[in-house]
Amino acid sequence: MQTTQHRLLTTGNIDGFVSAILLKNLEMISDVTFVEEKDVKSGKIAISKNDITVNLPYTKDAHQAYDYHDSTSISSFIVNKHHILDTQANSVAEILFTLYHDKFKENTQLATLVQAANHETAQTLTTKERMHVYEVYENTFQKQAIEA
Repeated sequence: MQTTQHRLLTTGNIDGFVSAILLKNLEMISDVTFVEEKDVKSGKIAISKNDITVNLPYTKDAHQAYDYHDSTSISSFIVNKHHILDTQANSVAEILFTLYHDKFKENTQLATLVQAANHETAQTLTTKERMHVYEVYENTFQKQAIEA
């Protein structure tokens, strides 16, 4: 997979958690920072070429930006290799799962997590699904801490 790992900047919602799990499975990120959208818009959060953003306003300074909200009035699937936008998707987790499906096809648990992210968008997320996402997130990143 990839050799360069980036910092993920995302919101603290289920889509952000699931996206972090997916990107970690792809070995694209080394750590996660949860931020508020308003702090990105105001420039309070510095974004660099080492960052991947999820569910945040697009900035050209990021290595890659994934979103399903049309904050740029563009509604294509891939704007360019650094800006991936799909306004037809229900979540960024769904975008990532679609883009990298061949790398995830062996892991059925990830499909369940993406479904939870989509349920959050549809406001049908159950407490059981939410707790499962948190548990998998914790296990994914706890393993990293133990190995370090």
